[in-house]
Amino acid sequence: MIFNSLKIEKIEPKIKQIDKPINFIGLKIETNDKQISKDISKLGNKLKEIKKSYSIPNTKEPRIFLAVTKNYDPNTGYMEYIMGDVVNEIPDNIPKDLGLYSVPQGKYAVFLIKPKHSFLWGYTLGKMKSYIYREWLPNSQYQSGNEIDDFEYHDHRSISKKPEIDLYVSIIDK
Repeated sequence: MIFNSLKIEKIEPKIKQIDKPINFIGLKIETNDKQISKDISKLGNKLKEIKKSYSIPNTKEPRIFLAVTKNYDPNTGYMEYIMGDVVNEIPDNIPKDLGLYSVPQGKYAVFLIKPKHSFLWGYTLGKMKSYIYREWLPNSQYQSGNEIDDFEYHDHRSISKKPEIDLYVSIIDK
């Protein structure tokens, strides 16, 4: 499925296997559906400020940035949201404000998110996740995975003139 501005084109995701955990260093926040837009902005700004005085060592080049949603509760809208930079190896020292996190190995459904304009990221992600969890997943041969819900994979494409990212949804066979 590709969301392009307000137009929705439904296609099947690519199914990918991640063979080893992806480690990243960043920040975590507890939020909910109503606050997430504001909280993501605050979290991103805080991470930028920390990185001004602390350069994360061993970052993957070219840079890969992840944003992970974990423990989402559809009844309350509660979730944990974690963002940070992927590292090739775990550094010896991590500042107390930052944490080491990991995307687990496993099977993922990968959906391309391609908003017409970068200011539509939040809207497009919301529409995509709504479609995935309410329509695609219940009608697929999969169910949600266990350790995380999903993660956004931001690489050079996310800052291009025609931005796009991949949304990896953790899945297991039904």
